[in-house]
Amino acid sequence: GGIQESTVDMKRQWTQFHGRNTIAEKLHGLAIATPGVSCKLATLDQYESVGLIHPENPDPLFCAIVCSTTGNGDAPKGAERFVRFIKKRTHPNNLFTPERCSFAVLAWGDTNYDKFCAVGKTIDARMKQVGAHQVLPLVCADEVLGLDSFVEPWIAQCLHHVTMSSTPPTTVEQQPSKAMTTTTPTKND
Repeated sequence: GGIQESTVDMKRQWTQFHGRNTIAEKLHGLAIATPGVSCKLATLDQYESVGLIHPENPDPLFCAIVCSTTGNGDAPKGAERFVRFIKKRTHPNNLFTPERCSFAVLAWGDTNYDKFCAVGKTIDARMKQVGAHQVLPLVCADEVLGLDSFVEPWIAQCLHHVTMSSTPPTTVEQQPSKAMTTTTPTKND
């Protein structure tokens, strides 16, 4: 998937990166239907092109990250580059600042596997270690129990954060299809 950008002038800009298209598309659709929110849709591996890692960009971002774990604890296709990037131990603990980047992670997996939600857990831990502000606790959705009971409340909490926060959100949504959403405020001229 490519980046989809709303053309409506809004107070907040949200870029959504996704892995699993259905969840990402739902979150994206709800975000762009929310007054004051602008949303972009992109894969996690497109984190640079949507401005997640640009210190010269002062706009705050909220990242809603939805990420699955495949195989033996591997990142899904379209998220591998981002996972390698965020795992680098050479990053300073202030790669992000809490004022610049906030996030929430929905990890999903299957408890029948040893490395249940390993990729999402790694992203969550590393985002905190490099200075991003966690606005929601990590949610580990289990396919065995059914994803809806995890996904629906998480989406509602992300949308609540975006609309109630004075700091606009960036959402990273990573699922088997790996995605990220970022939101930044827009200036009214």
